[in-house]
Parts: sequence; C-alpha cells; structure tokens
Amino acid sequence: MKKSRIIILTVGYTIGGAEKLIFELCKALSNDFELIVVALKGDGPLRSLLDAEGIKTFSLRGVSPFDFRVFLRFNALVKKLRPDLINSHLLKSNWVGRSVGRANKIPVISTIHTTGTFLKPINVLIERLTASLATVNVCCSKTVCMDHSNKTRYPYQYYIYNGVRITEKPLPISIDPFKMVTLSRINIKEKALCELVQAVTILKKRGQYFSIDIYGEGKDVYTLQQQIKKNDVERLIHLKGFSMNPQKILPKYSIFILPSKFEGLPLAILEAIEAGLVVVASNVGGIPEIIEDGETGFLIDGSFPENIAKTLTRVLDYSNDLPRIAENARHKVETVFNLEKTVVHWKNLYNFILEHNSPEGLSDLIPHV
Repeated sequence: MKKSRIIILTVGYTIGGAEKLIFELCKALSNDFELIVVALKGDGPLRSLLDAEGIKTFSLRGVSPFDFRVFLRFNALVKKLRPDLINSHLLKSNWVGRSVGRANKIPVISTIHTTGTFLKPINVLIERLTASLATVNVCCSKTVCMDHSNKTRYPYQYYIYNGVRITEKPLPISIDPFKMVTLSRINIKEKALCELVQAVTILKKRGQYFSIDIYGEGKDVYTLQQQIKKNDVERLIHLKGFSMNPQKILPKYSIFILPSKFEGLPLAILEAIEAGLVVVASNVGGIPEIIEDGETGFLIDGSFPENIAKTLTRVLDYSNDLPRIAENARHKVETVFNLEKTVVHWKNLYNFILEHNSPEGLSDLIPHV
C-alpha cells in the first residue's frame, strides 16, 4: 500500500523545541507515512540528523528574516512533490504553508509553538488573515491554543502536548539547590537571561552563591557575556555553548532554571524533569500546565531580577522537599507529557485530515478549546 506523502515545513534546521518535535515525529512515523522536511532557509544540525534517519530534506534558501521568494520556491516544490498533506511549524512557515496549501488544494495542519504576547501588530494581522487558510491549527498547549484562538478568532483550534521519551532511571535522593543549569536559545528578547545574571548578582551580595551553567547559542551571546562580566559573576555563571545531547548534561545538575518573557510549552523543561531535576521557570505560556508552584516545581512571577532572586530563595526554603517535588514532576511528565502519547495524537491527526480534509469530528480524537 502506497504511503501518504507529508511535507513538514519549518523555518530552519537549527535545534529548538519545535525542531526536536519534528525530528521525533519523523523517527516515529516514517514507517506509516512518507515524510519530507522542508526549511525556509539555511542548513544545520537538524538536517544532518534527519539525513541520518533517511528522511528527505530540502531548503528554500531564504536569505533574510522573511524572504518572499520562499513562497514561489515552496509552491514550485509542492507542484513537483505533490504531497497529500502539509504540516507547517512556527509563525512564518505557517504563513507559507497555509497560502501554498490553499492555492494547491492540499490540506494544511499549522502548528503554533508559542503565545503571541510580543508579536508585532502586523504579524498578528497576518496570522488572523491566514489562520483560516489552514485545515486545522494545532498548538503545543492549552494556554497557547486559547491565546491563538483569541488573536485569530478562528474556531478550529486544537492542542497536542509536547512529550519526552521516558526512561527508567532513579531519582536523586538529595538535591543541591545551588547547582543549576539552563538549556536555552540566547535571545534576550525571549529569555530573561540578563535578568537572571542580575538576580545572581543580588543573591551574591546577600551571601548566597548560586552556580549556573548556560547551554545554548544565539545572537545575543556577546551581550550576555558582557552582562556577566559587568556584574562580576564570571565565577558563578558559565556559558557552555550548544549541546546536542542534553540527556548527558542534565543529570550532572540538581536545578533547572528557565526565566522567559514568553513561551509555548518548553521541551527543555520536560527533558529536565524526566532527568530528575527540579524546575524553576517563569509563569508564562504553557509552563503552568507543567509546573504547579511548590508541588511540581517553582514559578517565577514576572521576569524582573528581584522576582527571580526571590524565587531562588524560596527554593532554598524548600530544600528538604526538593526530592518530593522532583518525584511529583516526574510522575506528571510520565502520565501527561509522554512522547508515546504525543506521537499517537499526531498519527491520529494526520490520518484524520488525510481521510476527511476537514476538522469536523476531530474533537473526538484531539483536545480542543
């Protein structure tokens, strides 16, 4: 029996939460569908990983933040490959996927990975105008789904939680609250990393010395380096660069911290919890769907340095309860954010849209708002 051909469209081949989801779906579903991954621009580690799995990849060779030639190039590629379904991921890929899919009468699943809190008005307008071109819009969390529904006013809004692979490993018996790590894109408009540096500085002046290793890359590495140097916390905060293997890094630490200005449902948090770490993260996006403050982790209210410092001090107050909190969080991830469940939902979604070319009746299979 001939497999249905699905193009998965994304922005680039760097590695982030959305790209990790794409990779896991390709690994898990390549026996069920013919999957082809297309990026608007560039090259990167994701492409190498997909090539190693035997997944076909293409780049549309975009050269600017938004190169309008990618519409024409993707349209030509779609006419050549004649897919049965397009699944786009991330904002600008969604615009391209929806437009080209509608023009070629191909069903489109658009995937939204973050809230639109800081979107420019023009981007909100484009999202509102194009949302109805998709057959269905799928978000990574209930909160993101509600936000997208409010902004676009489009009725067919569903969500599938991101998930992580569950492994059998013992949880730590004791946890050192001063030993912290984060995995993050270094983008100070999205992540409150400069504020984290200032929070560590505040705590240092109070005689509390938190050590934090930051793994990641991004356009603001130099700015962050200068902030660390300016605050004289180079012995406490270390930039470690990008890592392809967080599973080997995370078990070396006790606390995972992710101060963010906006989020979807960060896969890095799920990976940290699965590894047995206690999570401290901002109360934004879908994070509260994972973290119940004081029960499955700690929430930072706002991204101001003093708020971050206050939350880290609270972690110290809970020192004796940290193993229990880690256990609670691991149980929640195993039951709610399990990659096996994520894959089943996506497989069901692909099959449903391929068969019906409509979201009518989809709510019996996929959560919705």
